[in-house]
Amino acid sequence: MGATAHFYLSAVLTAVLNFLLLLFVSKFARNQVLKIRFIWYGIAIAWWALFLFLFSFIGDQKLSYLFCQLLHGSSIFIPPLFFHFLLSYLQIDKKREWVILRISYIVSAFFWLINIFKSEYFILSVTPKLGFPYFMNPGSLYTAWMVYFFVVVIYGHVTLLMSVIKSEDITRKQRLFFLIGNSLGYVGGIGTFLPVYNITYFPYPYGVYGVALFSLVTAYTSIRFKFIDIEVILKKTLVFAGIVTAAVSTIALPLAIFQAVIGKAFGVPHPFALMALGIATTVLIYRPVERFLVNITDKFLFQKKSEIKVILNRLSERVITIVDMEQIGKTILSTLEETLRLESGLIFLQNKKTVGGYRILDHFGMTAVELTASFQSLIDAPSIIGYFSNNGQTVLNLDHFDEKLDLSETVSNWLKISKSRVCIPLIINEEQFGLLVLGEKKSDQEFTQEEMDFFPTIASQAALAIRNARLIETVVQEREAKAKAQHEAKRVHYAEMLAHEVKNAVTAADLQGRSLYEQVEPKFRLIQGKFFNDSLPPVAIKQYEKMCQKLVEIGHGIQDRCRKIRIITKTAQHYLSSDKTIYEEIYVKMLWEDAVTESDVQNVIFEFKGPKEKDLYVYGNPVLLQRVFVNLIKNADDAMRDQLGKKIALECDYRDVDSNHVGYFKFKDNGPGIAKGNLEKIFERGFSTKLKPKSGDLFASGSGYGLYSCRETIEEFHSGKIWAESTDGEGACFIFWIPVQKNEADKNNQQANA
Repeated sequence: MGATAHFYLSAVLTAVLNFLLLLFVSKFARNQVLKIRFIWYGIAIAWWALFLFLFSFIGDQKLSYLFCQLLHGSSIFIPPLFFHFLLSYLQIDKKREWVILRISYIVSAFFWLINIFKSEYFILSVTPKLGFPYFMNPGSLYTAWMVYFFVVVIYGHVTLLMSVIKSEDITRKQRLFFLIGNSLGYVGGIGTFLPVYNITYFPYPYGVYGVALFSLVTAYTSIRFKFIDIEVILKKTLVFAGIVTAAVSTIALPLAIFQAVIGKAFGVPHPFALMALGIATTVLIYRPVERFLVNITDKFLFQKKSEIKVILNRLSERVITIVDMEQIGKTILSTLEETLRLESGLIFLQNKKTVGGYRILDHFGMTAVELTASFQSLIDAPSIIGYFSNNGQTVLNLDHFDEKLDLSETVSNWLKISKSRVCIPLIINEEQFGLLVLGEKKSDQEFTQEEMDFFPTIASQAALAIRNARLIETVVQEREAKAKAQHEAKRVHYAEMLAHEVKNAVTAADLQGRSLYEQVEPKFRLIQGKFFNDSLPPVAIKQYEKMCQKLVEIGHGIQDRCRKIRIITKTAQHYLSSDKTIYEEIYVKMLWEDAVTESDVQNVIFEFKGPKEKDLYVYGNPVLLQRVFVNLIKNADDAMRDQLGKKIALECDYRDVDSNHVGYFKFKDNGPGIAKGNLEKIFERGFSTKLKPKSGDLFASGSGYGLYSCRETIEEFHSGKIWAESTDGEGACFIFWIPVQKNEADKNNQQANA
């Protein structure tokens, strides 16, 4: 094959492979930003390769010149597109690098304009040379562009090389293979520049094969090491079956040819004799072929055993140094997911002394419904955890199940719900028991004995790490509780002192008022009698009555303000109390402000709108009602998530509802709203539209107990009513009311009991 033939073939091969690579990336890449930037980079390469072939192959001079312009129209932008993808892939945010990127785009745009509008400075001409019908001769600016091209590309490769040196494990392999692929491509690409200057040394004419290798290496990196977050799982059984079929076909095809051609000429016996020969040959070679194929697939497509050993050893050493329980769970599961390529996983703890006391450390591959069903089964059937704790350190492997373990139907059903293939007990202490649940492998492989042998080591190290983390967590909680108790004690003391001083001041004011009245009243009557006896004119009497009325209003105002001060001080005291039997008049605005502070949500605008020209007071338990506000605030914040301009508002007023004088509340947010079908369900126990939390108590946010407790507080404890209204996409509104006076609450309770 001549030099020009290699040039044509490699250009076509590069175009086809790059196009296939682009389809592969667009189908499987999960990181949208990297996907888009890689596709632009790949399009530039595929476009260049296609028109490189057409330009050098076509026999028409004008078309050849046009194709030469078109191929350079894309290749001019290859350096900035490569560097742009690289900065995003390596997550480089240094200002200098992005300035270089902007400059490279500007320089490329300049050369692109020259190529279009002043092409003679870039492409002088196309003439027959080096065996090609037509090949380009460089213009005066072409060399400058070529220098710029390789300066940006080399700088990008140096940046990529530095990241390879600094990275570890699978990330390092990703970047290393991407570096190798690009290096092959750009070194090979030099072979297309050389003929421009009439140079025919290596890598000409084989250089473009290097660009084709870039596509193959990148595809391998994606399959083997999940490059740019590409997840392609090759089922081992399918791969093996396909290759075995191909191997058997290589036997069947020659035999068929032998029978059809040679057999006919030389009179070979009956076709069944050849069939028997083929079967015998297949049987003889099956085992050697099987061993060969298993070794090949294990080596190039699946995780190597040596790597698993190193990674699991490193995991068991690393996990013991972590002091945060959630981080322990996350580290274990993320490492096992990556190493073993698992479909799902779950790690949780159970407090043996608490009914339903489960704590999820981490999970993946399970929906909220599946997670809820799994833990509901554990709560309903304590014998499930009892089964695993009674078996001690025994690791359960469903792929190679030990019949001596005797699975009950209840345990078997739970294993199906939790998607479990392997269950690893974590013996923490007398109070805590944990379980590490691993699902199926994405490749359909079974768990090997070597992997199973490592799980007890990981379990013991994880249990030790959890014990240490729990100890530290307990110390921190005790310190926080002590600090909070001291802080609350100071507030209680201050509130009691304030209440005492207010009481003294109100009492003193009352005594002074009475004394003043006793001194003034006789004289007032005397003056009044004199005035009336002297028959005051009607105008004077009217002015006198207005003055008296004004004095009465002032007295009532003073009395009302004294009552408000008393309620405010009691509200402050009861907020600090844990006694849920306390029912008092409550100053709503203060309760709302305390709830906003306690909820500790960020980037939210809060609004409070009370009755016009007066304050709102209700009759109830301040501790419980504050929890209602906190739950509603946190639910609204969760619903709005990363939404910009988050807003939460509370509107309240006095109303008459069902012959009751009540405090009427509207709690609104500007989030996505609640689906119509969920409005009736959201107050049900255990119902939630949110994902189960990866950490924390099972009954925390996302478990479906927040709004349930709100309903219990409003309707059961305060004899009120709560419901929700929403238009999907326009925010949610929770409406509730509770009585404002003790007698109204008592009446409602009597009606409820009746």
